[in-house]
Amino acid sequence: MSRAPLLVLGVVALGLVGPVAPADAQTPDNDIQILNVAEGPNHEVTLEIAIPPTIGQLEPVGANFGVTENGNLLDLEVAPVSSMVDVVVVLDTSGSMRGQALRAARSAAAGFIEQLSPEARVGVIGFGDTATVRAIPDRDRTAALAAVEALQAGGETALWDALALAADVVDGLGSDHPYVIVLADGANSAGSVSQDQAVARLRDVGAGLYAIAIDSPDTDRASLEQTVAAVSGQFFATQDITQLDDLYVDIANRLASRYQLSFRSQSDAERSIVVSVAADAAVATARTTLAPTGAVDRSAQTPAPVLNVPDHPELGPVVVEGPGRLGGTPVLIAGLAIMFLAFVILALLVTVPATRARLDSADRADRVAGLNSRVSAATDRFVARRDTEGELDGALDAAGINLRPGEFVLLSAVGVAVVSMAASLVGGLVAGGLAAVAGALVVYLYLSVRTSRRRRRFADQMTDALGIMAGGLRSGRGLPQAVELVADEAPSPMAEQFRRIVFEARVGRDLTTAMLSTASRMKNQDLEWVTRAVDINRELGGDLTEVLDNVADTIRDRRRVARQVQAMSAEGRATGWVLLALPFVMFLFLAWRNPEFVDLLVGTPLGRGMLIGAVVSMAAGYMWVRKLVNIKY
Repeated sequence: MSRAPLLVLGVVALGLVGPVAPADAQTPDNDIQILNVAEGPNHEVTLEIAIPPTIGQLEPVGANFGVTENGNLLDLEVAPVSSMVDVVVVLDTSGSMRGQALRAARSAAAGFIEQLSPEARVGVIGFGDTATVRAIPDRDRTAALAAVEALQAGGETALWDALALAADVVDGLGSDHPYVIVLADGANSAGSVSQDQAVARLRDVGAGLYAIAIDSPDTDRASLEQTVAAVSGQFFATQDITQLDDLYVDIANRLASRYQLSFRSQSDAERSIVVSVAADAAVATARTTLAPTGAVDRSAQTPAPVLNVPDHPELGPVVVEGPGRLGGTPVLIAGLAIMFLAFVILALLVTVPATRARLDSADRADRVAGLNSRVSAATDRFVARRDTEGELDGALDAAGINLRPGEFVLLSAVGVAVVSMAASLVGGLVAGGLAAVAGALVVYLYLSVRTSRRRRRFADQMTDALGIMAGGLRSGRGLPQAVELVADEAPSPMAEQFRRIVFEARVGRDLTTAMLSTASRMKNQDLEWVTRAVDINRELGGDLTEVLDNVADTIRDRRRVARQVQAMSAEGRATGWVLLALPFVMFLFLAWRNPEFVDLLVGTPLGRGMLIGAVVSMAAGYMWVRKLVNIKY
């Protein structure tokens, strides 16, 4: 059978049957898409259609195309549409798209962008809590592809905001053939634009709409289908995300196979128009309804959304106005105010002296001046009520940090508050909380590491300090003078600690008591033994020089044994660190090479339970290995 009789039969049959039922959500390959309908004077009607890829390119002759109006076959003119297209790719990045769904959507969208004509301008919009222009439409594919690859899932679904923003982007381009390609997996749950407003904006700019729905319990297929029907476009739906590539390829092929059909209408009333295209033994069809001549355009009855978006095509819109991560402008202003206050306190702590004495009267001689002193004094009282043993003061002294406990706590709190608030403004409240915990942990680790390092250096310098004391005693000096000699000649941190001993002895504290206090503060058992030996020698008499030499030899031998233990246990300690780091390294490697496996671990209750069990087991194993290599000598 030739194509012309087949076409006539198909058209006549469709005209006699009457209106064609709407296509199912998953559009069959043999359906035509009516992209645009324009009705001019003298009943002249122009349709822009896209034919399915199963038909391919056709010669624009009447034998291949046909149109019926209320069942009557019309004469028409057919011309291919060769003008370039402008496309805005709109992708759902809400939290429900997290994982494999977003990766499949990114891959399919990237393939679609690369398949378009080099003359086409392509832009990218992502939408979660808000809709954001990720790439301004341009013929260069680099920005669009990079924008698609950088999309991350999170938040709610501002679907209508995204479509309205796409219309604004298209409006700024001044395009004759704009198209919006949207993919979503859920119903609209955020934003300030309604469905009617989004439809009105798309109709105003004459944009064709392709909508792809990933079927899920939250998918609002009815609203998407209504939007596509109102705008003129095509609706697709799938439950299998592996089919996204095929759907995007189908859309790209349809955009490349567009034709313009022109005919004269024979009626002023509402008309049912059926379009048919024949190729070989296949007939593709589409149906639309023309309103009565002179009827008011329905799009004019729906007010367009008011969006604060620049009109310049190069600048374009960036974000549709809507609630942000922190809930709006008041919280943002409060956050900025807290950050400013924190910076002021930080500047005062750094620039204002902490102990500037006023000597203008005897009553005020011991009072310090400045806001810094008053604030840190209040913090000192707060810390003193909770740190009754003075552990923080001792740790600061051992670490060589010249701050009072109140000043250190206040400075740390301000720093953590600044970091936390900055993280909250950028990443939300959860990020701010995590930043606060991380900041407090960094402060704790800094103080611990610095204290431990100085205590180790103090222990290594002990034998040299005893040698200096013994030398001073041999030269005829007394014990206080020998201690002062260590304060003058020993390196840091030994010199600072012995200067404190000398100062405390000068103000009336017993020398051995001051030495014991230093031994406790530096957690040095060797200095404690030396102090006990000095105390016994003061009570019983004898050659203190010989006692110090013997103690120095004993300490030297103990340090030699300690170094041997460190060398012998190095392999065990290295093994412990390797075993501790290996699971984290493997987790990062799997997240890079096999993200689906990691998604099962972090996205399911069983997986999270396994992760918690693994962390607890690792912590227990680390403590066990550390106990094995921590040899007492």
